[in-house]
Amino acid sequence: MKKALKISFAILSAVILSLVLLTNIGNDGAVGANRDLVTEISPGAKVEWRTLCLRCGHYYVYCGAEKVIGFTLNELERRYRGWKVEAFSREFVQLSRELDCFCPEHFILRLKRDKLQILTVSEPELDEVALFEESALLYRFDDDEKDLLKDGVGFDSLKELDGFLEARLKASNE
Repeated sequence: MKKALKISFAILSAVILSLVLLTNIGNDGAVGANRDLVTEISPGAKVEWRTLCLRCGHYYVYCGAEKVIGFTLNELERRYRGWKVEAFSREFVQLSRELDCFCPEHFILRLKRDKLQILTVSEPELDEVALFEESALLYRFDDDEKDLLKDGVGFDSLKELDGFLEARLKASNE
């Protein structure tokens, strides 16, 4: 009886170990944690780059695999240190980060050296691009407004931004 239990336990252990190994083997044959070290991003993969834009609280999501096809998890983490890898497989990769910026849905009004700048945000780089610049002297901003505008104020549309400037111009002419 004891011998039968030992054999049954040994068989059961071998079956469990086999199942664990089989569920941890990737399509490329790598086992367990080592799988991500050799798994490469395939040319048909969906790669999602998610940026939380802290200035407006919106997520900007860009999908594009061109720059990372063939990368392993280690290569991806090494080359994109500012990004956190949230998901990784041959067919789907998701990276995320937080940036102190506005997303491309906004227009930015900024005061820079007595000039008012109207900016937009480029895609997918999230760089600010100047659309228009004019003298800020017409608007007679008080010190609090100047401080706010030095950091940049985001608007949902050019119409909203224009309305703000018109109201400020009207108030400064009274």
